[in-house]
Amino acid sequence: MKCVFCGADNLDNAKFCANCGKELNSNQKLEFYEKEDIEELKNQKHENTNKKSKKRLIISLCITFSVLFVLGAALTFVLSRFSPKNVFKQVVNESYKASLSEIKGDYDSIYLSLSLSPLVKGTGSKQFEDIFNKFEIKLAGGVDYNKKTVLYNFVTNYNDKEFVNAYFQYDKEFYIMLNNLYDRPIMAEESDFEDVFNKVDVKSTKTVLSSFVDAFNDSLQNNYFESGKETIMLNNKKVKARVSTLILNEKNAKEMEDYITKRLLANDDFINAYASIAGEDKDQVKASLNENASYEDFKTLKIKLYTSMWNKDLIKVKIISDDVTVEIKQSTENKDGYVISVKSGGITMAFNMKYEYVYNKKIDLKDVNNPINSEELTSDALNQILINLKNQEGYKLLDFDVKDATTMSIEELLAMFFMNDSNASDTYSY
Repeated sequence: MKCVFCGADNLDNAKFCANCGKELNSNQKLEFYEKEDIEELKNQKHENTNKKSKKRLIISLCITFSVLFVLGAALTFVLSRFSPKNVFKQVVNESYKASLSEIKGDYDSIYLSLSLSPLVKGTGSKQFEDIFNKFEIKLAGGVDYNKKTVLYNFVTNYNDKEFVNAYFQYDKEFYIMLNNLYDRPIMAEESDFEDVFNKVDVKSTKTVLSSFVDAFNDSLQNNYFESGKETIMLNNKKVKARVSTLILNEKNAKEMEDYITKRLLANDDFINAYASIAGEDKDQVKASLNENASYEDFKTLKIKLYTSMWNKDLIKVKIISDDVTVEIKQSTENKDGYVISVKSGGITMAFNMKYEYVYNKKIDLKDVNNPINSEELTSDALNQILINLKNQEGYKLLDFDVKDATTMSIEELLAMFFMNDSNASDTYSY
């Protein structure tokens, strides 16, 4: 028996410790062994804790590496989706789907409304820019395929005031009605509108479009593209945009044309569908496809697609060749409108454009009373048209702005222009 006081070994039946003389009893013995057991249990618990900690560490490392692997795979997938080539393919496919939605198979009429308003800047003359930017052009009307009639209304406004308002109508004869300028419909001598009433062959059109889109997408190679980021203005705010650029130099353009031509020539469905639409035989279509374009004076063309950073929603398109840049983007004022701009030499000519197609809308023709043949128009009638034009509110406002900018009226400017043109012609004839 161990002494709990000094730790000396004693006989099991000893009552006192041979070393320190203290009394030995069974309770002390039990207490000693309990202490030993507790210490042993502590040691075992510590060993078990160490084992569990190592196990947890291994599991944690496995989970961490698994998460990193999944994230890496996901990032690779996302980045591949945002590659310039894939962005282009998606935009082309979405444009194709949108065009298909515009093609209807069963319709009796098509109605179109179109409006254009210019936005010119960079000319160095704010007065001239303001004059151009006050114009607005509207076109509305359509074709009735059953009745074989056509009606379009053409309106030009200046500073929100009417300038020209005319109807163009076909009903066996072609008429021009200058509503605010002349009181009699003018009938054209000859008019042939038969081709206008040929409906679109929906099945053939879809075949041609889908065949070309597939061939175009498959002709794209990764080395044709560049990618980057730019800060642009969107809804009056600066935003980061992803920029995917297709570079069409002489080599790339020729490779794409060769590939697309081979694909289409081998596609009998495309050949038959195109022949049906164009009214040609299959050999003529194949001959047209085999006519190779010349790339001797080909100038590098860059097509830039601007998309949002976290998805591939298209913001705008830029087409750049030398010093000419064409830009197309959705209007911030109208979700159905577009802004098309052409920039060259520091001057920008842009148009706000809105258009809409409506199928099976009733097209009501205008009454044609007392028409006059175009060849019967006298000089007096033409002069009356000019007088009525000068009395329009839009013309008066335009004439005032032109005088303010040039000190000359519209009539004086036109007279000077035609006089100079006549002198130039006389000089040339000699």
